[in-house]
Amino acid sequence: AEPHSLSRQLLSAFDLDFSMLVLFALPAYGQTIADIACDSGNAAKFSTLCAAVAASPTVLTALSDASAEYTVFAPNNDAFDALATKLGLSAATDLLPLPQLPDILLKHALGSKVSAATALALVNSVQATLQGDNIIVDGSSASTASASGITITRTFLGPAANVTTTNNIEVDNGFIHVIDAVLAPLEENVEWAGTFDVTNPATGEAFETLTWSAQSNEEGEYPDATMLISVQTGKADFNFDDALVAAGNEALAVGTACPDLMPNGEIKFDTAAPKPAGSPFPCYKLKFPCEMETEDGHEHCHATAHTAVWTIPIPAGVKSIAIFAQHYPTEFERSLHYLKGPGGEDIEPVNEMPEPEEREKRWGAALGAALIVMVCT
Repeated sequence: AEPHSLSRQLLSAFDLDFSMLVLFALPAYGQTIADIACDSGNAAKFSTLCAAVAASPTVLTALSDASAEYTVFAPNNDAFDALATKLGLSAATDLLPLPQLPDILLKHALGSKVSAATALALVNSVQATLQGDNIIVDGSSASTASASGITITRTFLGPAANVTTTNNIEVDNGFIHVIDAVLAPLEENVEWAGTFDVTNPATGEAFETLTWSAQSNEEGEYPDATMLISVQTGKADFNFDDALVAAGNEALAVGTACPDLMPNGEIKFDTAAPKPAGSPFPCYKLKFPCEMETEDGHEHCHATAHTAVWTIPIPAGVKSIAIFAQHYPTEFERSLHYLKGPGGEDIEPVNEMPEPEEREKRWGAALGAALIVMVCT
């Protein structure tokens, strides 16, 4: 405790504002992430998080394990209040009985120790959470009086949460970085999007139909039993703008309301395409030919047919399309490209979100680069 006290005296002597120091947080050894979340001294920012963790025994057990290594992007009380309002709840405490609460909490945690210095070195880096889904970490934003310059996004379409200047709290089992928004589950259904030129190079006219395919892997399993998908008319320049991104996000936000579509069906997106209640955009839930079995505590989708194909009719005059999907389509490739023209030619994306090179980034590379960066720089 004495060195810490001395450090504080020195910083005070130079008139530095403790709340603004992104990389100078002092370690809280002898405590876990759960301890910090439920410390009475942190109630002003973490009381709802503490209640949420306490209401989720699996999460509480994990975050109380001093031998584990985690990084938690911890929503503050204002973040939980905002989510409750968004969901039409009267108070943040009404979130506690939600059955999806443990999953929501685990979507804010990584299975490794990641300092603020490491996170600041990342640019749109896709990272897997303890829940299994991805978040995007970006340290390239400008810092402000309240934000560190690090943003966390549930998907590339979801609203970003800012890591506040209260971050880099180091405890026995990892780091805590406070964020100003809950990575709400409403945006979780879109993991990938691509724009495509559907012009036939031989004629200059648009293809009339495309085929979308999925294949089981070498073990004879599909990565999942279903996948949400929405096709939209794209921009002439094949780029993503705010309106197109919002349309794709809204299309899949309805989730289970998207109608089931078995193999050999049509993925339509013209004005006559069916739209689920509550959405102005068409979407489908593709169902892969498989039987679900539980093995070693995990569900497996054993293929009953190893290739599934759907048709995408192209409305007259449309030469640019955007496809939004719940999973990366390359996860379902084995020997066939996921999108083909009527002559069997591969149709490659003009643009993708996230970009391919960004998806390949992993914490390991960033950690190696930042290994020599100390908490005090």
